[in-house]
Amino acid sequence: TGLFPSDRSQAAERPRLGIIATHDLADRVDLLTALFSQQEAVDLIERTDVDQVLHEQGLSLESREKPLALGKLLRADGLLILSAERVDHIPVVRSRLIAVTPGIVLAESCHPMPQDNDTTVERELLQTYSAFLPKLNVSSADAVRLSFLGLHATLPTVELKEAEQSLSILLLQRLMAVQDFFVLERSRMADLLLEK
Repeated sequence: TGLFPSDRSQAAERPRLGIIATHDLADRVDLLTALFSQQEAVDLIERTDVDQVLHEQGLSLESREKPLALGKLLRADGLLILSAERVDHIPVVRSRLIAVTPGIVLAESCHPMPQDNDTTVERELLQTYSAFLPKLNVSSADAVRLSFLGLHATLPTVELKEAEQSLSILLLQRLMAVQDFFVLERSRMADLLLEK
């Protein structure tokens, strides 16, 4: 026991992950699906099943309608959602990994839109999101939701500012490494509460 419980060594089944994207990113989804399919830690939901549910329910990613509801319809443990957007007139690929059962956005990223044959973004997404795959199997009852704003000295000084930042990052990384701990950002909490 203690502040950081050891991760349970459960023989849990592999989490089911759906990869979903706006229509203009279909080729990127194919690349990402090929990379994730090589991972033994996850079962991918077939793209035809995802498309069928989207069609039957009249859902559209462009309208960002309730990804948690979509995840439950797919019986997914997690959803990896990609969208093509513009940030300061620059085309980007925005992604977010959602743990469906506890209803938490685990991670988000934004990358410049890659060239056709460039797989750098997909490889970075695989590396980043693979670390979060064990969290997809955590039940709502076991999920410990934390809001972390950082460490702050009682008497702030210039010398302590750097130490505060370094210690905050180290503690945040350690908290995120515990399977049942979900560190939430206020904007993510608000978004997901609206979706429920």
